[in-house]
Amino acid sequence: MDSINSKPRITAPTRPLRKHQTTKAKTMNDSPDLFENDAHAAPSGPASPAASTPPVPEQRGLWAWWSRRRARSKAERHALKIDSLPTDAGVQSAMASVMLRDWIKERRRDRQWINIKRAGIALFFLVGLVYYTLFQAQINGLRLMPRNDVVGIVRISGNIMNDSGASADAVIPRLKRAFETENVKAVILAIDSPGGAPLEAERINFMIDHLRKEHPKPVYSVIQNVGASAGYMIAMRGDKIFAGRYSLVGSVGAVMSVWNVHKAADKLNIEQKVYASGSLKAMLSPFLPVTPEAERKAQSIVDLAGKNFMEEVRAKRSTHLETGVKYDTGEIWNGQQAKEIGLVDEIGTIESVAALVPDAKTYDFGPGAPGRGMFGAAIGSITTAVLNSLQQHLTDRTSGGFQ
Repeated sequence: MDSINSKPRITAPTRPLRKHQTTKAKTMNDSPDLFENDAHAAPSGPASPAASTPPVPEQRGLWAWWSRRRARSKAERHALKIDSLPTDAGVQSAMASVMLRDWIKERRRDRQWINIKRAGIALFFLVGLVYYTLFQAQINGLRLMPRNDVVGIVRISGNIMNDSGASADAVIPRLKRAFETENVKAVILAIDSPGGAPLEAERINFMIDHLRKEHPKPVYSVIQNVGASAGYMIAMRGDKIFAGRYSLVGSVGAVMSVWNVHKAADKLNIEQKVYASGSLKAMLSPFLPVTPEAERKAQSIVDLAGKNFMEEVRAKRSTHLETGVKYDTGEIWNGQQAKEIGLVDEIGTIESVAALVPDAKTYDFGPGAPGRGMFGAAIGSITTAVLNSLQQHLTDRTSGGFQ
């Protein structure tokens, strides 16, 4: 029993060897190179059938050296001599408990390091995501709205189509937020569009008229580079229309274009069979020659759309139009000419128009520039949602706490 206090050393049992490896018994006192590659050791005992397998070459390099050193340090911590173990069952049980406790501590230590590594990697990616989100917010012009009076800017940029940034689905939510926000004292329609689908413009116009009835505010239309066709149709919803001297304004009318490639298809011996219930059912097919009846029908549709557009111009700008000017030819004028013939009220820019509201800053409601790529667009959408939610939360707390 006196061997209990002598702390005998026990060598840890070795791992089972692979087929192509041989054993070489060493202890910590024999050599410091405990985990030297067994390929250099002399085989002990009779050669087995697997002995003919060539040994695995020794791994070299910094990582292999570190792995061997780490394994050696582990072996040194747990090196005990099996021969010196007492034969008493109680002592063996106590020693086994000590070894198990040490093994559990080592496993916990290894697990802690793994968790620290995972937390470091997660923190790295989180910081990168935050920086990228802030970058996307900056390039998209997203920021929290000031609490004082502001002039809201709603942008209608690009072709007014159902899948563009100037579509009704993209513009209408911005219009609602601009009109429904109490500290927005005026709304600027920043228009930079060559035109587009009349239906999209009609939806935007309807929402502007509806919101102005519910939330009466001054509305100013500012034509930047181009305000033509459907873009000018939206501009007429403002109380005043502003344009720069070099802006392009006008193009009142309608246009419809259809590709016709039936002659090229004939040369390539390509024929499309079309079965229609009426003579005009397939009038827009590019593989069929245009019949006189289809020509008359298409032209009547365009003429009617142009007529409705011109009637709207007369209704909105009747007191400003000059006599003798043909506005429905689709002609485009610069900003100075458009002012002279009554299509524009004044020469001005966003900055000069925003100055009409004293002591008010500008706030851009968008739609802003699209994000860089698919991931950038996603981040921009997430950033917009987060900022909008935060702004709404701050507004609710302010209105509830200071009334």
